Amino acid sequence: ETDWNRLHEAPRPEHYADFAALAVAAASRYPDVRHFVVWNELKGFWDDARNRWDYESYTRFYNVVYKALKAHDPRVAVGGPYVVIDTWANREAGGRPSTLSGECGTVDRRSLDVLDYWLRHKSGADFVAVDGGAVTRDGGPVPSGTVQSAIFGAITRWLHDRTTLPIWWTEFHVGRGAPSDQPSLVATVVAALLHMAEEDATVALYWQPQRSTDESDDRAPALWTSTDVTGGGQPAALGEDMAWMQQLMSDPADDLVSWPSENVGVLHGRMAFLAVNTAAVPADVRVQGVRLHLRPYEVRYVQLPAGTPPAPPSWWRPAVDACLREQPAPTR
Repeated sequence: ETDWNRLHEAPRPEHYADFAALAVAAASRYPDVRHFVVWNELKGFWDDARNRWDYESYTRFYNVVYKALKAHDPRVAVGGPYVVIDTWANREAGGRPSTLSGECGTVDRRSLDVLDYWLRHKSGADFVAVDGGAVTRDGGPVPSGTVQSAIFGAITRWLHDRTTLPIWWTEFHVGRGAPSDQPSLVATVVAALLHMAEEDATVALYWQPQRSTDESDDRAPALWTSTDVTGGGQPAALGEDMAWMQQLMSDPADDLVSWPSENVGVLHGRMAFLAVNTAAVPADVRVQGVRLHLRPYEVRYVQLPAGTPPAPPSWWRPAVDACLREQPAPTR
């Protein structure tokens, strides 16, 4: 049986090849699985003595697994390092502050060091996997949903400045909340996906998609209702929104995302669009000739009539720029 108490232990170096053999056995048994992320959040690779991730050991481990999987089937896609991008509201609260900071906080240098080292020393990769959230490690003030959601675009942009590999958000989190908080959280998730799409992220995996049987549970938005009860499995608001988004992205406009105002983002298809208001106040905007009055945190799908002019290019960038940007190194 699995000993869940040892979930946070990493394979020892003498067993790297054994783990790689296990990965190959899984690939052989399940040939329909075509993508492999090596390990989870660097669990067990923390170096207490140096107060940082042991990215050297992780990268050696990754390279053994990568080579084994590619030798088994060169067509499978393998990626890493699946590091959590930590941010701090107070740059002096903990960690090692980087120069990447803004209204979303300060990114921990130790997270970025993992990516820099892995990108330089990996044997190969088909995508970069990262994990992150819009909530700071020290629980500092959370910016508005408009800026909060932009962290996923800002980190994606930072990665694209360093690699041409596809970017995978293997986990992304915007926070948790009671039922009364759900509309704002749904709007923030939708806006986060728009920021990822605009910055050309390839994959976003949404965790814990099923609602709890306890409707008062303090959770992130779900995609469907609990299947533990009769009549469950019905789409929740976010599930419907994501379905519309997938439909639009299957036939995208040339300019996929636009921001007609500070608080309103739009995902454009060729014959329809989806608009989200991330603010606690109503918003009035005009999108491709359609006038919209959006309620606070409203997400709306709009079908366009034939002959509608194409979507305008995105022009409103202050949210991403304000969220995170490279700052001059502090002087002492």
